[in-house]
Amino acid sequence: MARTGGHSEADRLLSELVSSPQRREVMWYLTDNGGSAGFDDIVDVIASDADRTMTAVRLHHVHLPKLRTAGAIEWDDERGEVRLTPRAHAAVDDVARSGLLGQRAGD
Repeated sequence: MARTGGHSEADRLLSELVSSPQRREVMWYLTDNGGSAGFDDIVDVIASDADRTMTAVRLHHVHLPKLRTAGAIEWDDERGEVRLTPRAHAAVDDVARSGLLGQRAGD
């Protein structure tokens, strides 16, 4: 993979995957659901009832854009579909084996 500023694209992707609990939950959920899910389904899974609206806003404006920029997801905002990229599938497998994604919330 290409290197920019001393960091490879894989390093950047890994950083985006593990640097936020919400992004880790998104990646686990997508992995568990065959690599794709609807935006509302993702919100339902990672939000408590009290913070559903705030979770949706943060996913829409912060977490999903960061994951898309890192090349981890394809996100069709109009259709509300989120999919792991092939690179992300491989990265999630590597990261899961390393333990860097941490424990799942339900585990």
